Amino acid sequence: MSKVTLLITSCVAMLVVSIPVGAQNPVKGAARTEMVRNIRPFGQPVVPIFEGWYPKEDGSYDLCYGFHNLNTKQTIDLPLGPDNYIEPARFDGVQPTHFDPVPMTGDLRYFCVFTVNVPADFGDQDVTWTLRIDGQEYSVPGHTTHLEYRIRALELPSIEAVAPLVKFIEPKGPQGSGRSGVRAGPVRARVGSPLPLKIEVTEPEGMMDRDSGFEAVTARWAKHQGPGEVVFQHTDDATSVRQEVGLSTMATFSEPGDYVLRIQAFEGLRQRWQVHCCWTNAFLEVTVTP
Repeated sequence: MSKVTLLITSCVAMLVVSIPVGAQNPVKGAARTEMVRNIRPFGQPVVPIFEGWYPKEDGSYDLCYGFHNLNTKQTIDLPLGPDNYIEPARFDGVQPTHFDPVPMTGDLRYFCVFTVNVPADFGDQDVTWTLRIDGQEYSVPGHTTHLEYRIRALELPSIEAVAPLVKFIEPKGPQGSGRSGVRAGPVRARVGSPLPLKIEVTEPEGMMDRDSGFEAVTARWAKHQGPGEVVFQHTDDATSVRQEVGLSTMATFSEPGDYVLRIQAFEGLRQRWQVHCCWTNAFLEVTVTP
């Protein structure tokens, strides 16, 4: 079995793949400065990406990871186990098992979809995420040893960006902000029966010291883990110009089992991914019965 170790951050992740460099395709709608190699409709791998790290108030650190599915049409599912694991093993299990194709919004890939929290005395150790696809392993180490990898956590004054406060309304749950995420559930659902979901997205008090709330917000729902297909049917617009918005959807599951749904919410109609700040991850655990 061959193995590729990706010693990269997001700024160069789209230039490192395991297939010959000769075939290169620009992506329609991407920025002129960006080129993604070897993107095809089908047959390509998923590349794990280490985004960077940031300190927490308690002295620990969060390591951010995203992924780049090199297919424009093919969805890939890799259950937790020998084809999808994190080392050291005590950090394993928080990563996605479902990898959607290249986003149609021009984002090119999926930024910081989960974090790993390491203690203050973690030192120069690595937290390595590995994916195995068609006999090829793709690994990326995360660490806190290089200042160049440090990213902003909740706000970026230079562009007046702030991670929103996300609260679960239906089902009722906690609220929080930032890429570390807020988790709700587990809740129960049945195969084929739509599960109503609703979140509230607001501006956290005391951040950025602005005179008004958000002019608009955007939320992206996705399957993070689970054995079957999840279909999302939005029941209101994905964006709103109100200062407070409740973003609603219906999730329908094709198979029984344990699932995790992921929401990424940010201020505005344009993504904050390229500056690595500021958005909020939220996760909902769902147990689906026949």
